[in-house]
Amino acid sequence: MKNFMLCVASAAILSGCAELADRDRNNLEGWRASTILGGGDGRTAARSEGRIVSGQVVEAGNGTIYPGRQSLFRDSDFVNSTGERTVSLNLVDVSIAEAAAAILGELLRENYVLDPAVTGTVNIRSSQPISRTTAIEVFELALKQNNAALVRRGDSFAIVPLSGELSIGASVTREVPIGYSLRVIPLRHIGAQEMATILQPFAGGNIVGVDAQRNIIVLAGTSADQRAWQETVTSFDVDWLANRSVGVFPIRGRSAQSIVNGLDLVVETDANFEPIVVFEVIPENNSILAVAKTPSALQNVSTWIRRLTQEGQNDAQVYSYDMKYARASDIAPTLAQILGVQVETADSGTANTESADFVNASFSGDQNATRIVASEATNTLLIHATNDEYQRVLGMLHRLDVPPRQVLVEATIVEVSLNDELRYGVQYFFENNGNTGALTRSSTDLSIGSEVPGFSAVFGGATPEVIVDALEDVTSVNVVSSPNLMILNNESARLVVGDQVPISVQTATDATDDSDVFVSTVEFRDTGVIFEVTPRINSSGSVVLDIQQEVSTIGETDGSTGNPIISQRTISSAIAVDSGETIALGGLFEQRSTNGTSGLPGLARQPIWGGLFGRQSRTDSQTELLVLITPRIVNSNVDTRRITRNLRERMQNIRLDDATLSNTINTPSMATANSADIASRRATQTRNASAQGDVLAAVQTAVQAQPATTGTHFTYFGAFSNEQAARAHWSELLASNGSDLAGLQPRFTNDNGTISVAVGPMDASRASQLCVTIRSDCFSTGG
Repeated sequence: MKNFMLCVASAAILSGCAELADRDRNNLEGWRASTILGGGDGRTAARSEGRIVSGQVVEAGNGTIYPGRQSLFRDSDFVNSTGERTVSLNLVDVSIAEAAAAILGELLRENYVLDPAVTGTVNIRSSQPISRTTAIEVFELALKQNNAALVRRGDSFAIVPLSGELSIGASVTREVPIGYSLRVIPLRHIGAQEMATILQPFAGGNIVGVDAQRNIIVLAGTSADQRAWQETVTSFDVDWLANRSVGVFPIRGRSAQSIVNGLDLVVETDANFEPIVVFEVIPENNSILAVAKTPSALQNVSTWIRRLTQEGQNDAQVYSYDMKYARASDIAPTLAQILGVQVETADSGTANTESADFVNASFSGDQNATRIVASEATNTLLIHATNDEYQRVLGMLHRLDVPPRQVLVEATIVEVSLNDELRYGVQYFFENNGNTGALTRSSTDLSIGSEVPGFSAVFGGATPEVIVDALEDVTSVNVVSSPNLMILNNESARLVVGDQVPISVQTATDATDDSDVFVSTVEFRDTGVIFEVTPRINSSGSVVLDIQQEVSTIGETDGSTGNPIISQRTISSAIAVDSGETIALGGLFEQRSTNGTSGLPGLARQPIWGGLFGRQSRTDSQTELLVLITPRIVNSNVDTRRITRNLRERMQNIRLDDATLSNTINTPSMATANSADIASRRATQTRNASAQGDVLAAVQTAVQAQPATTGTHFTYFGAFSNEQAARAHWSELLASNGSDLAGLQPRFTNDNGTISVAVGPMDASRASQLCVTIRSDCFSTGG
């Protein structure tokens, strides 16, 4: 009987293991040998091709096998179950080992091997529940940020370093800085691809994944950026946009506002003369945001934008560019050197003309010559150029007119007493005894050069406090100074802590009234701790520091000159170091001798027999000056927050009323309006139009109302650059709508070079029906 019960129990255990082994297996079959290998959507090339990458076998080192949890999934601090197939992730500043245990072990109950070489932290938060398959996708993205990959090895997974065999194309990035994280944003009402189009001007390359099937978008960035992007998503992912078409149209060569002014005159309208497409200008990148009721209406907007931006591209116009960060007077000469154009600086009503050393013939000799005027009073650049040349200038301005980057330089200046354990100096101690615990030297020496003897070492993520504590365990350390300086990129900062000592540099005798007058020239010399640094930020994220460090002390007075003797220890060096890493500069020794006398007061200092009542001593000491510097690049998120705030305000103006849109006309391009409405709208647009580059001329004829008698209407078709194109358009209309146009004689009107076809007069009902029936670019008006 006992043997029978043991067999039954064993069978039950084995069947349970089989069930657990098969659980969620189908969800992971697509992940065979998959890892984050690059690509814009965060998906792996291996999975899309369904094969093992290059047939390589990934060694997991001496990693430990972690078995999957043999129990049903339960909520934890990191992963919470929100439904039968969805979870919520809350992995904030957790190690890769903890994240793997939560996702692979607790959530999916998979066996996995963690290579000891894989280290780092993970930051993943899901604002809404996501599927378990999506959770592992995001986990792989986080592993890539830590230079690691998740690969399939038989019936288990392996987390290994992202080696050269696993990389395809692009180079592997560095470990992400503190505050950088991935965020999965599921969308409810708007499509993922449309949301990515809207976020592109703000997030750009930070959109690491777009999944149209699951309707999610994955963003990577700092916490401040993530908050700003989330606000943008919240503004657009609303129910009233569920059945709308959204488009973002970058404008080249024209002002986006002037294009909107023209679109307002040709936009589709409903039976109540309300537009079914509304626009908002995004001035940060000169784009137009359009929200339409139907895709066909949005397509019609795209067609009109293309027409309006093509008009007059070869004619020179005056563009105004307001500088956001740099000074216009500083940027204008740079543009002059690049383009070889004439530059003028206007200040208080006067103009000082500066020209480049060379002039390109394509820019001079005609009315379209490119000219740039810098207004110091308004910090504005006025650019007279054609569309093509303005686009070149605008592209350069976007790279030159950027927020000034800053560097926080944390410096600690210490004097280290050299004892028996440090008799060979601090450098020897670091190299032979200091590579333990948190105090680990970087494998790469980033020193560029030093003008004086000494040494430099990079200590990865170790802070100056950790290094000082390590030295205090073996000797005495005197912290001379610990300044923190916030410095603009390529600017210098100088810190002086000490005294100014008068130094006589010249003495002269002035004979007046038979008496000699001595005249002495005195200069004041800074002494103490003098620290001067100039940071230069590289595109790779490293910082080059030009350092001038001096520690000087005042000694005895020189008998011949009467000036005090100043003892100096100076470091002058140029160092390249990554943001957040600590660089140590040292190797400057100082030998000090101290003479002392002890004994009975008064008697011990007698010149001959004082030795009978006391003794003299001599103490020799040696110190080394050590400078610990940690630069941290400070990135400003002001622009991201400001753009998001402005976009949210515009969304309040762009919202379409469902009640107004319920009776919209689906296909006509334009509808009938009375002459008073047209005159009002034209007057408003004319006030908003700029004197140069106004696109209203391109559509003026299409809406120009001829003087009409009461009760008569005229209908206008199209806006063309020549009469031949207008006549061809009229022939097409007759061929397809001959019965509707019977008896109407066309007139070809010309307004500032734009040709339109006008027919009429006719009664109001026929004019309205004509636009509805023909469905062409038409507009009717009358008295």
